[in-house]
Amino acid sequence: MNSSNHHIEVNPSEADRHDKAVVNHLIKETASARAIESGNHDKPFKIVVIHEVDRLSKEAQAGLRRTMEKYMQNCRIIFNCESLS
Repeated sequence: MNSSNHHIEVNPSEADRHDKAVVNHLIKETASARAIESGNHDKPFKIVVIHEVDRLSKEAQAGLRRTMEKYMQNCRIIFNCESLS
């Protein structure tokens, strides 16, 4: 896991069955932290990079969707996947 004051990178597939908890906890924690200011003076936000998102369990995907909907005003999420299908 890489992180800075501006972003966090995570590979939840390494957590096996606990991927849902890892994803939800990290996004909630990141979104609640103080955000950075964007260059165009919009609302500040944090960046969350999720690697191997295509390997998430169905439960983690459902939890991720709900968490994203709740915290999208505070963070931006970038998905990285191996397969588009």
